[in-house]
Amino acid sequence: MGSEDKISTEIPSVIRQAIRRGESFYMYRLSDTDIINYGRAGSIVPGIHEGGFVVAPFDYEYAGAETIIPMSECISEISDIAKDNMPYDIPACAYPFPSDSTSREKHTEGVKAISAYHHRHGGKTVLSRVITFDFSSSSVEDLFSALCVAYPSATVFCFSTPRSGLWLGATPEKLLSAHDCLLSTMSLAGTRRAGENEEWDSKNLEEQQLVTDFIVEAMSPMLPEIGKRTTLKAGPVEHICTFVTAKLNENFQPESILKVLSPTPALCGSDRKISMRLIAEWEEHTRGYYGGFFGPFQNCGDFDFFVNLRSMRLENNRGALFVGGGITGMSDPENEWIETERKSSTILRMITNISNSRKD
Repeated sequence: MGSEDKISTEIPSVIRQAIRRGESFYMYRLSDTDIINYGRAGSIVPGIHEGGFVVAPFDYEYAGAETIIPMSECISEISDIAKDNMPYDIPACAYPFPSDSTSREKHTEGVKAISAYHHRHGGKTVLSRVITFDFSSSSVEDLFSALCVAYPSATVFCFSTPRSGLWLGATPEKLLSAHDCLLSTMSLAGTRRAGENEEWDSKNLEEQQLVTDFIVEAMSPMLPEIGKRTTLKAGPVEHICTFVTAKLNENFQPESILKVLSPTPALCGSDRKISMRLIAEWEEHTRGYYGGFFGPFQNCGDFDFFVNLRSMRLENNRGALFVGGGITGMSDPENEWIETERKSSTILRMITNISNSRKD
């Protein structure tokens, strides 16, 4: 599907060419590889189709998905534009762009209210915040290349469609994949600074267990097998991870389980309807495709879908980085704010470094 290339110098021309032509495109590099996959198309079609790259919004259960149909790249076209460094505009899309960064006061207010709810009723809700920044001194291609270096064990991605807008990030989380007659997913939740050797605290263990229970219940007709808890490093932080697998049957259709799994409790909450209501009440921004999923779909037995997190949305000269944390009845507002600061630190530092280097 699409094209594969190890030559990082082709990244700028592929992205610039697609944006200038108003094409939908995707580019990604899987974890622990140096192979960059990309494709582009003049139009998109709804649904999940063989040989396509799927992108789905946070409210996928209600809004559905859209597919970028990959197109073969012409190497001569890439070479022809490789020396072109002229600026370009990133178009707007259907979802409103965040007007400003989430204030600490608003985030604290939301954490307190949501934590109080879950203290009474149990469960968790994921509260996100946005950090807006000036994008005029950066470029999509520079950020993509920098993310590949900074996050070798994450899936680095970039995609753009008229509906989604342009998204770029480095996600540690797989939503669902199928290979060799085996379906697999992961329960990823709980966060702390990378490198800590102590036992995980009760708040993080509870948060991750809620996600595991949800996934196992969703996959119960397929008799899932639950792996052992492990710790997964993701840049400056690490998470609790449990892998869940199940055997595929010949009648499997991914849409049936995707609408149960997405949005995952790791990005929404343990009770989807309640969490959706709390998110709408306490988040001032529209998530759009943050918390949704994306990935290549060859057929019902061969695909990889990843959760859109540790990501930013770009539009013209503006950027908005999205970052969230799970709120339970044991959440402390100060600790929750610090967690989002840690999660965003590497990407924000990267943006600043790229901007400064372009000004020099």
